Amino acid sequence: MNYRGTGIEMKSQIGSAKTSLDTWALYDTRAAIRKVYEVTGKHPVIGGHSTGGLVSYVYLQGAKFKWTYHCLLGEPWCRKVVSDDDLVRERNGEIEGPETVVGVIALDPAMIPPLPEITDIKLVWLLLDKPLYIDIRGAIEEIAKSDILWYATMLMDGVFDLVFKMNEEYGEYSEIIRDLTFTNPNDLNPALEDFLARYIADSLYTPTLAQYNDFGTHKTAREYFENGGRQYLVEPPTPKPGEDGYYYYIHNMDKVKVPFITLLSEYDSLVAADQIIRDLMEAKTPHQYDEYYIIEGTAHVDCVRTESSDRSFSEDRRVA
Repeated sequence: MNYRGTGIEMKSQIGSAKTSLDTWALYDTRAAIRKVYEVTGKHPVIGGHSTGGLVSYVYLQGAKFKWTYHCLLGEPWCRKVVSDDDLVRERNGEIEGPETVVGVIALDPAMIPPLPEITDIKLVWLLLDKPLYIDIRGAIEEIAKSDILWYATMLMDGVFDLVFKMNEEYGEYSEIIRDLTFTNPNDLNPALEDFLARYIADSLYTPTLAQYNDFGTHKTAREYFENGGRQYLVEPPTPKPGEDGYYYYIHNMDKVKVPFITLLSEYDSLVAADQIIRDLMEAKTPHQYDEYYIIEGTAHVDCVRTESSDRSFSEDRRVA
């Protein structure tokens, strides 16, 4: 599916630059699932990579937007996230309806990204506080029109090589180097490098980055911090679950009841496997078909060489 503002050739409508992760999970994911049921009459298995995993568990918590009096004033982000018990039951298949799903395949699902301390400074928050839509794919298509510029872009595998060599030497001393190991160059299939450069990056909304930055710097996962008419905030407040009026995704995993098959990368840049095991797989309501694996030697953004004999699932991490 395409989230708003994304897509190859048939790009979805961009909409407001105030799009957050909540918007994708509560509106776009719901619309896609309902459309599948409308057309096929069948309940789908959902899921995806990174944010695709995040919106799946948010959706299964029965999350929806609730109107607040700030909406009367036309304030941005006037609604806030709540969980609806009826939606929890329907989406998890306890009662059937157009929003029911039967399971999730999550590929390195996002939650609390390991971030360096430098992302939690005033300047970064000021930059992320400006609602912007950035069309990365459009920029890449312009670069691809120039052979010289495109050749420079295709040299990115050399950058990944350098990062991994530096990580081997200095990773234990440098948080920033460890956080850059999101692609293992040893896993890149040369035949797919052009595809990776051309199609992996699509677009972004700065509020989605701000929300992930809140997750990483405060070690939590909650609704966007300006929701509920808090447009006066530039930096997210210190988390106080149950006291600050925010809905916390990380503390409502027991509402997620359908089976998850979760594949995790060994390198922890962007997604830390142990954190996902603890705060998603072991925190959700257990299902007999729940399984998770850490795939050895992989990072968050890989095109794995499937013919490699030295890549294997870590069977000792399997559940169920």
